Amino acid sequence: MKRTSLLRATPTTATLTVKPSKCKACRLPFFRASAWQTHCRSEACAVAALEAAREKRERAESRAHRLKLADSKPLSHWHALTQAAVNALVQARDRGKPCISCGATSAAQWDAGHYMSRGANPALRYELANLAVQCVACNRFKSGNQAMFRIGLLARIGLAEVERLEGPQPLAKHTRESLAALRKWASAEKRRVQKEAE
Repeated sequence: MKRTSLLRATPTTATLTVKPSKCKACRLPFFRASAWQTHCRSEACAVAALEAAREKRERAESRAHRLKLADSKPLSHWHALTQAAVNALVQARDRGKPCISCGATSAAQWDAGHYMSRGANPALRYELANLAVQCVACNRFKSGNQAMFRIGLLARIGLAEVERLEGPQPLAKHTRESLAALRKWASAEKRRVQKEAE
């Protein structure tokens, strides 16, 4: 039995061609010494590579710090941010309307007043039907001027909706994530209302 050689009789003429990479700093072509090398070997590019690595590390540390700081804040902080976003939406929605309680058309400052108070009815805290623009005098100095608020609310949203607000409400359970989603929605809705008003 005749044995054949494992080596080919004719040698191959293929050659390996290596393409140069572009330096991320100076954009000039260079040949990599390793697969993870991104900069050429000039001193300026080495300094740029170190600077880029430092900035990346600082961004990661800063993000981790922000997340840690956010975790340490109480839920009341997130409620305050969400209430501010919802109040801004109500003020954009009711812009140009008079005070729902006294009918004043000009005021030193406008507030977003609650018909059913936040303390007594936390489930209605962010309910848009429960909120309307009020002058500071009614909202802060007359405790919301509730009797007149109800009359104004009846004219705006009707008896059935007012009775729904005055009826029993489910227990409100808010998390940081649900408040963040509500803030995002309120901000987007405010932008939409402002765009429509233009």
